Amino acid sequence: MHTTASEKKQILRETMLAKVEDVLKRGNASDPPAYTLILGAGASFGVVPTAKEMLGFPDTRTGNVHEKSIPVWLAQQLAPDLNPGEEVARFECSREFWKKFCGENIANDKCKRIEIGADGFPTTRSIATAYQSVFDTASVGGLDTPERHRNYMRAVTMSADPGSTQLNATHFYLASLLSLQKRTGDLGSDKKSLYTGRREFARTIFTTNFDPILQTSLQLFQLLYYMTDRPEFLSADALQTDHHPAVHLFYAHGSVHRPYMANTDNQIALLKQQNARDLAAYLGNHGVIVLGYSGWDDCLLEALNQTKTFSNNLYWLARGEDSLSDDVRRFLATHPNAYWVAIDDGGSFMAELHGRLCPGAPNTEMLYNPIHPLLNQLGCVNLGGIQASILGEKAVGEKVGLTSDAPPNVEMIRLQVIARLKDAQKLFTELTAGNVGELERQADLSYVNSDWDAALAAYQRLLDIPGTSKKDRAVALFRRGVCYDAKEQVDKGMADFTAVIELSDAPVDLVLKALNNRGRRHGKNGAIDNAIADFTAVINSPVASVYQVSSALFNRGIAQGDKGERLKEIEDYTSVINLKDAPISVVAKVLVNRGYCYARRGEASKARADYDAVVAMADAPSEATEKANALIAELN
Repeated sequence: MHTTASEKKQILRETMLAKVEDVLKRGNASDPPAYTLILGAGASFGVVPTAKEMLGFPDTRTGNVHEKSIPVWLAQQLAPDLNPGEEVARFECSREFWKKFCGENIANDKCKRIEIGADGFPTTRSIATAYQSVFDTASVGGLDTPERHRNYMRAVTMSADPGSTQLNATHFYLASLLSLQKRTGDLGSDKKSLYTGRREFARTIFTTNFDPILQTSLQLFQLLYYMTDRPEFLSADALQTDHHPAVHLFYAHGSVHRPYMANTDNQIALLKQQNARDLAAYLGNHGVIVLGYSGWDDCLLEALNQTKTFSNNLYWLARGEDSLSDDVRRFLATHPNAYWVAIDDGGSFMAELHGRLCPGAPNTEMLYNPIHPLLNQLGCVNLGGIQASILGEKAVGEKVGLTSDAPPNVEMIRLQVIARLKDAQKLFTELTAGNVGELERQADLSYVNSDWDAALAAYQRLLDIPGTSKKDRAVALFRRGVCYDAKEQVDKGMADFTAVIELSDAPVDLVLKALNNRGRRHGKNGAIDNAIADFTAVINSPVASVYQVSSALFNRGIAQGDKGERLKEIEDYTSVINLKDAPISVVAKVLVNRGYCYARRGEASKARADYDAVVAMADAPSEATEKANALIAELN
């Protein structure tokens, strides 16, 4: 198989994460941030409409037109009664828009290049041309003035109610990581460090987006930031910010807060000419992580091309090699330490990076101890000497539970609120043996945040409470077993899984999970026959789900291989592949393993077929695809 230039520049996601972690751990607190990020439209996926959705293209699966599309927004200005919730109305509105737009702009050279399909909409090949035509001030009927463009982008990305602004996982975990990168203290009873690095991860983010989602996410985590969003007036010292205490948001094409937003060829070309050299100087002094950016022919891509090398490497994150544009492939091929990394999606990657760099709060402090940030906010305020009105003091005093006849001043009220928040924090984070519901909540919260010691203590207290139902007891035993397993207390973990299996009337689903877990532990301990027995019990269960059966077959195949039974191993893998509705994530791993078995048996053609099948799977996990590509390279 021919190996492309971009394949040669691919590294595994796990390798990239290890390299990032190593750079941060070996640095010093006085060093400038190790990385900078470039975020494109893909980083806002699910929150802001994509280019196709903005243009009013029908969804390929449902045929629906996005309710925030440009055709619908423009139509509502003329017909306020248009209901964006009516799918048929949106579809007809969008089709009529394109018919009228192309007809009215027949003399516009750019609009002439828009191909209209049989359905009345521009073809996929015309997305870029159609997008720029709609924003072209020389056209008519689109977002053809800077004011209209700005008003549309504000309507799409900003809400009259700030509390209703949506954040996706990419922004949530990134903002949390940036908020924790200066905190090396402990969180939780297992004393895991909040942030593992000695050096800061990043403090400058470049984005081609116009939306304020980055700002909203940083505000959620109380991060100080400032913006450079007038790229048409970039000053010489605009990027001398590495030792600034605030996060720097650099809007490479402008933002919704400003009148200038670059969308057309001419605007983008002007910014490229003005800013690329200065951007290149900054990017070259850092590591660069690119996410959701397709590599437009703009100032950022030009700056990357002008950069000879990157201090801590460049990693271009993409869902697959097919998503890399020709311009990006050329860039990767010509830069010695620029690589692309396969990921499933931006949110999953950022969550994994966060968990790796912030093991003390893998699911963010916001989901583990949300009262702490509010205490920090109130702790930064001094209201000494401010006297409120008697009525105001009485009202506030009643809200915070004060009963004094002489209401305190505002500063005393603030201190009282802080005291009550600290009491609430104790209720939130400490265990209360007499409150089963609170114990379960705290145990599960610690469990999902991998705070194994706190979870173990909570589940133990639950198990010590007389009269705990069999279902709750089974859940506590199973999760305590997972905690013990994570802490490498193997015997205790095995004992808890066995207790679940032997507990009468335990939920069948938990019993099957316990069998799978105990089987894997048996396999690690070398008790292969016991492992095979547990996996077989799951496979033979009439109530096991497809996922449980496929996982057990996969695990039993590995155990058969460890026992030297290669044909039985292949047989189990084949059973998974033939299993109807088996999860793609399991099938992909099975194909990789079966291909490896074939390769060891000298059946290279069968091995290659399995590896190729994984690479061709659109929804295969990136780990499986990366491993398949690596094994294909070994066959060549």
